[in-house]
Amino acid sequence: MKLKSIPRRLGYILGAQWTRDLSWTLFTILLARRSPDLLGQIVLALTFGYLVKTVADVGLNDFLLSTFARREGRPRALLGEVSWLKLVVLLAALGVTWLITGWQQYTPELRLIVLCIAAGLGLDAVSDSFFALCQARGRQDVEMRIRVPSALVGIGYGILCVLLGAPPILIALYKPVESLLCIFLALGALGRNPLAGVGMQGMLDLARQMKNGLIFTCMAACAMFYNKINVIFLKQYGGDADVGGYGVAWETVEGLSVLVSSALLGKVIFPLLAKLWQQDRAAFRRLAGQTARTLWAASLPVIFLICVESDRFLPLIYGPSYSGAVTAQRLLTPCLATAFLHNLAAYAMIGMRRHKLLLGFYL
Repeated sequence: MKLKSIPRRLGYILGAQWTRDLSWTLFTILLARRSPDLLGQIVLALTFGYLVKTVADVGLNDFLLSTFARREGRPRALLGEVSWLKLVVLLAALGVTWLITGWQQYTPELRLIVLCIAAGLGLDAVSDSFFALCQARGRQDVEMRIRVPSALVGIGYGILCVLLGAPPILIALYKPVESLLCIFLALGALGRNPLAGVGMQGMLDLARQMKNGLIFTCMAACAMFYNKINVIFLKQYGGDADVGGYGVAWETVEGLSVLVSSALLGKVIFPLLAKLWQQDRAAFRRLAGQTARTLWAASLPVIFLICVESDRFLPLIYGPSYSGAVTAQRLLTPCLATAFLHNLAAYAMIGMRRHKLLLGFYL
């Protein structure tokens, strides 16, 4: 695997992610201008959805990516086994979500919105197993051809609903539409259903790998707690409008952080690091060092620009109702630099198979 192929592979990933991000930005702006309460409901539902996705992933995605990158085992059989496991865990997680929203005394409509979006994000955890195979084999172009139409159809449906003044529950269906289309296209690209022919012995073998998976799950749960759990408390003690205001402030910071951490680090750099640790540790150190210096240098001007211009672009884009989010966004901007370097270090340690030490850092 040549290092000069990184820009090409990153281009495929960015093409897919930017298409979705631009569509999502337009969707968010329309939601914000229609009603802060409506935006707050969607942000709250996404918070539960990310928690469900974390649980449904069972911590196996990084394990899959490193296994596929090293070309170990039976990739298609492993893909089917992991998909079955994720589907079972997803159903259990959705049941728990329904109980929690009842305990929090959310309205019946809000509970359905949360369940709908959480189900869609949980299905993303299932399709991520297939995309791990694409990333490990250097076929980010296949991933782009699946993610782009899925995002355009799903979010396009949501945008149309907002423009037509549809009720919130119909708007929330955007996520299941996007996720289901993504799964159908992935099955078409794979050529067969990976869930078929999964045997008991394969599931038992996978269960023995769960100790590594549980470590990843615990790390992801820590990240979810410090990134998302505050939204649930904000809903309880503030209300939908306050959740919407925080969502506006966090949207830019999280969007940039996820863009780099997911697109560049998770889907391009990490497979290279996992392979180089096995084959050429000097090259591993060079790649990690070069990436760290580049990310640190890139983050500083972005942080400065957001801090200086927040009071202009937030009210301009989202409307005068969100002027109070300016201070919050400025306080959140240092997260960009720390997130870039933290995620690079985490992926490097996963490639080195230092999972338990990394979990200690997360805790």
